[in-house]
Amino acid sequence: MDGWKAETHHVKSVPFDKDNWEFYNLDAHFSECVDLSVFETARLDELFEVWWVEAEKYGVSFLDDRLGLELFRASRRRGTPASRKRFVYFPLISHVVSDACPPVFWGWQTLIDFEYDPKRPDGALVARGSRNSGFAIYVKQGFPVFHYNAFHKHEIATARASLPEGRHQLEANVTRQSNGSGEVELNIDGVRCAQGALQRLLYIVSGLGMDIGASPRPICNDYLARFIYEAPIHSVVFELPPSPSEQLATMADLAHIREASARQ
Repeated sequence: MDGWKAETHHVKSVPFDKDNWEFYNLDAHFSECVDLSVFETARLDELFEVWWVEAEKYGVSFLDDRLGLELFRASRRRGTPASRKRFVYFPLISHVVSDACPPVFWGWQTLIDFEYDPKRPDGALVARGSRNSGFAIYVKQGFPVFHYNAFHKHEIATARASLPEGRHQLEANVTRQSNGSGEVELNIDGVRCAQGALQRLLYIVSGLGMDIGASPRPICNDYLARFIYEAPIHSVVFELPPSPSEQLATMADLAHIREASARQ
């Protein structure tokens, strides 16, 4: 404002009114090499107040300094839908909103109890996301398929054999690696039928929620919306592994138990 610039570099979790502001005269020091905040306190206070007026005017308030992962992933606070480790879905449920979806950034296991009828069309068993990012488990030409879209990087695991007619258990295991990549394994009725590597396992898959038995927002070009699976789906179960912090807590508990046992 009028050649003066006030700025602050906010530190996460510090109250915004406790931020340290810098103050520059751009006409004299365009490179912002001389901080005048201790010499021009009255003028800095004036710009500070103008900043809040403009923030209110353009809808910046209220400020939120949580990281992107904290802002957009489903809350896992106790009592919220996403705070559990096991998610079970039964027909006739179709769409699941994002805040009630399983948090899958540490990997997951999906177990689908369904029937296959070769006289019925292909369709999606589970689909989450859109063409931007997401994953889907579907049946195409009788073959179970796992398709992962990491911001247009597509990776696919397709079963080596087609499904025989009847009722089946399809299990998809996605394991997160220490470098952020992933591994996927498909099993049909307890027998491994496909496996693959995922170069990047996303922390935030999509904010569009998840669908059972259809894919109204295709994650890839392999099929067209809505890609409804017309044969019966009896249940879909998601199991989540412990997070790294939970694993460390478990290791600490085991160490404590061993120590107590040794003393006894």
